[in-house]
Amino acid sequence: MTWRTSCINLLDTAPAYGTSEERLGTLFARHKGLRERWVICGKVGEEFSATEDGQGQSYFDYSEQHIRFSVERSLKRLNTDVIELMLIHSNGEDCHIIEQSGCLEVLAALKKEGKILASGMSTKTVAGGIAALQQADVAMVTYNLNERGEKPVLDYAQSNSKGIFIKKAFASGHACLAGEDPVLASLKLVFAHPAVSCAIVGTINPNHLQQNVAACLSALSEKSTSPALESS
Repeated sequence: MTWRTSCINLLDTAPAYGTSEERLGTLFARHKGLRERWVICGKVGEEFSATEDGQGQSYFDYSEQHIRFSVERSLKRLNTDVIELMLIHSNGEDCHIIEQSGCLEVLAALKKEGKILASGMSTKTVAGGIAALQQADVAMVTYNLNERGEKPVLDYAQSNSKGIFIKKAFASGHACLAGEDPVLASLKLVFAHPAVSCAIVGTINPNHLQQNVAACLSALSEKSTSPALESS
């Protein structure tokens, strides 16, 4: 299946995503060589606890002790010696977290120790995204047909050779355009910006996944043949 290596090569996971890490770790353990085919993007800071009513609630901890504990736990759950990218999972108070907790400094130390290869933050504000990029490698931001307010973070990343991951590329399923394929239009918008290196797209429908891959390849192909982009 050539689309996996040409278009999909990153797995986005987090302790707050239920048993996501354990399930991936089991898969890697069962299939020799599978781990090496994927880039893993993990997160720290948010935990999820199930409640008696079957729902659950999140809580946040950005202390050095918890970040180190969380990274070690993720390494064990994922059955891996290193995680390619580790992001701070923001609760929305991006700048406060960065300034008061020292969380990005902790990730920088873990990077030096070889437990992660790159660091960053999944942010919710322009100021937070830029602040994260001033100290780390990557910011994960919201950018789609309906929400483009965080574009200054993309522009900052481009000017400072930092990475951008896009979340909610399809506006959480609400992106729509009259007379145009919203998936293709969304991915064209996302990948038109030079700073964008990845779009995180979740699905539980195999047909939707194949459609997303086809749209992504089309968007990337158009980007690579754009005269404006070729000359930049």
